[in-house]
Amino acid sequence: MIEFPIQTERLLLRPFCDADLEPYCAEFTLEVTKYQYPDPFPDRDTAKAVMSGFVEDMKQGKMLELVILSRGGTFLGSIEAFGLTEDTPELGLWLKRSAQGKGYAYEA
Repeated sequence: MIEFPIQTERLLLRPFCDADLEPYCAEFTLEVTKYQYPDPFPDRDTAKAVMSGFVEDMKQGKMLELVILSRGGTFLGSIEAFGLTEDTPELGLWLKRSAQGKGYAYEA
């Protein structure tokens, strides 16, 4: 079993929770999501519905939806593992624009 938060030299990784919705939505832009699923959310209600589904899938052990935070708690992005019960899980990671190019993705 994974113990949270996962700590690295500069980062904290922990499961997504409702308190993460606002910073997640603010930074999940068209530029950041260009090559990944899902597309940016058209509104907060859509974001909440999608993320609630991810949280439910996490509870069932189907996926992981983790937020990436600085050690000081600043939201930097998220890392996801989809299809944990399937033959070929898929890993995804995104960082807000201002956090890119600093080695956070590799560290996460």
